[in-house]
Amino acid sequence: MNTPAVVLVVLLSLFGCSQKKEENTSDDKKTPTPKGKGRVSAMKAPPASEESEEASEESEAAAEQPPEANTVSKFAAYPPLHNAANATPEKLTAFVKNAPMVKVPIATILKYLPTVGKEIWSIPAIKGNKTGYEVERWETKTIDGKLYLHCISISQIEYMRFGVISVEYYVTKSLYQAFGDGELVSIEKTGHTNKEKNTYTLTRMEKGIYKRVTKQNLLANTKQSETKEQILDLEPGSIMNSGLAVQVLIAKNRVKGTRSYRIRSYSFHKNLDTNGVIAVYSQQPVHLRGKKPEKVHVASMIGANPPSIVNMLIDMNGQVVQTEAGIYSSMVSTEKEALERFELFEYRSIMVTPTPIRGITKKTEEMSVTFRGNMPVGLKVFNTSRYSIKRRNNYEFTVTLKRDNLRGLRHLPTPPELREYLWSSPRLQLDDPLIVSLSKKAVGGARSNPEKVARLVTFVNRYIKGDLDYNLNTAVAVAKARRGDCTEHTLLFVALARAQKIPTRRVSGLKCRNTCRGCMFIGHAWAQVWLGRWIDVDPTWNQQSADVTHVLLSTDDDYRSVQLVGKLKYVSHKILK
Repeated sequence: MNTPAVVLVVLLSLFGCSQKKEENTSDDKKTPTPKGKGRVSAMKAPPASEESEEASEESEAAAEQPPEANTVSKFAAYPPLHNAANATPEKLTAFVKNAPMVKVPIATILKYLPTVGKEIWSIPAIKGNKTGYEVERWETKTIDGKLYLHCISISQIEYMRFGVISVEYYVTKSLYQAFGDGELVSIEKTGHTNKEKNTYTLTRMEKGIYKRVTKQNLLANTKQSETKEQILDLEPGSIMNSGLAVQVLIAKNRVKGTRSYRIRSYSFHKNLDTNGVIAVYSQQPVHLRGKKPEKVHVASMIGANPPSIVNMLIDMNGQVVQTEAGIYSSMVSTEKEALERFELFEYRSIMVTPTPIRGITKKTEEMSVTFRGNMPVGLKVFNTSRYSIKRRNNYEFTVTLKRDNLRGLRHLPTPPELREYLWSSPRLQLDDPLIVSLSKKAVGGARSNPEKVARLVTFVNRYIKGDLDYNLNTAVAVAKARRGDCTEHTLLFVALARAQKIPTRRVSGLKCRNTCRGCMFIGHAWAQVWLGRWIDVDPTWNQQSADVTHVLLSTDDDYRSVQLVGKLKYVSHKILK
């Protein structure tokens, strides 16, 4: 399953430069090593909106917008999407698409940079348990006589996963023009895990044209790094329509009513330019770190590709003081507090959902399970003959599960609407010689797609040795290491299947493990393949038809299910067949 640092890193990738990665803030200043222990309070969900501010305040804020830009009155006319957690992906997409783009003059950003861009330390946490530190700061730089805006963001995460210590260290460096259109000049992202180091850079070549360079290697083979270059047509936005621009507006205008600001950025994960919305709901006093109440803006970051929601608190100076996505959170702190020692959190405690279910065997064909939790509305399960989801209310749902019938599977041309599930990506390097070679070796002489899938499932199951100490981000890294858990098994399987022109995607959720006390649902990842219709396969357990206990809760195209992690509760079940 995905590790905790990935969650907020990906969900907050639109905001400021916080696509967190690794590196020192300067050549002569070493990044401090975390030492400590602490707990972070959870944040409440956004309340209902307040009335819009008065016309006089509207006109003052509108003065910050150039003539061609959206005025503040337009932001007020486009209110935030309340109860976004229960909106469908289509509704989130429409909301983000139609929201007015923020545009703040560079001169105004520079004026407020000492306030909104100063060095901020924070504490990331899982269920209130500290997992490391984060620090971010903005500054101006002069290069060749021209002024630029530079941001550096650093985070280190440590936790236990089934008794294995995992450490993740990330740095992002972003550079924007502080002149002209304020275009993005470059982003550099570096990430270390226990077994892997990845570096991604995006550099402006000319207006609308960028070069992406990806460098990846296993730490055991630092001399055998893989480097790939791409030239991309992109419009990743400018500093004038970034998350920092929204922070500046809030710092200057002290927004009192509801607002929705669309911002633009680049996603290394998706390898495309993306849009998101910062929705400001209201002002209210809250307790931060046990101090006296402080007035803040209650807000959310809403993404559409993929659908995602992160709740935020933004203070009157435009600084983000707290973020929350389900049980994952990050809260502003002092440098000393951020670097204090802490007890490592055992991730297993949120990956396991115990139940009294008994009697499930390999022959079980159909069952239903009722859970308590906020299941995302409109989750695209694809395999509708296997999954039937019935929501009883906002916090309870029943999933009816049927094992796939493998009869009648066919070798058919890929429909146009499914071609995206054949695409290569930064994590799925389909043209890499190793992936191409393994794909051909795995399928052997098989001719039909159903036969190829059966062979691929068995090949991946035997090729990878189970190992929880490996948390790898690319199919090539998995192919070289030949170790990992369900995430690595699935990542390699998807790459090999797509290399054979078979539509495939990664999904995740729960799978039952029988114990002496009954069935225990654990976090798990597996794959779906299209063979005339969608079926679920599990290469980790060598199941050409995934057993009936696989409960799909999330996909690589939808991050909303992070709200369920660590909060899902078993209610009841029925074994139907």
